[in-house]
Amino acid sequence: MRNEIVHIGAGELNYEIRNIMKVVERVKALVLEVNLENIGDPVAKGEKIPPWMKEIISKLSMEDCSYSYCPSKGLQETRE
Repeated sequence: MRNEIVHIGAGELNYEIRNIMKVVERVKALVLEVNLENIGDPVAKGEKIPPWMKEIISKLSMEDCSYSYCPSKGLQETRE
């Protein structure tokens, strides 16, 4: 007997990125240039991570709090 690992309601999930990409394809069909910012894997597409970002991440990675959990809804100050 197999264990079901996918929730029965998973088929009802809607991924907005798919809808956005449908619109992008229609815009591209009009021979308009489209820059896809913050979609997918920018490093795989040849983007370089700026040194200042790497420095910030390096410093934060040494702080214990960087490895703690946050509330499921996110930090209150960020949501505000």
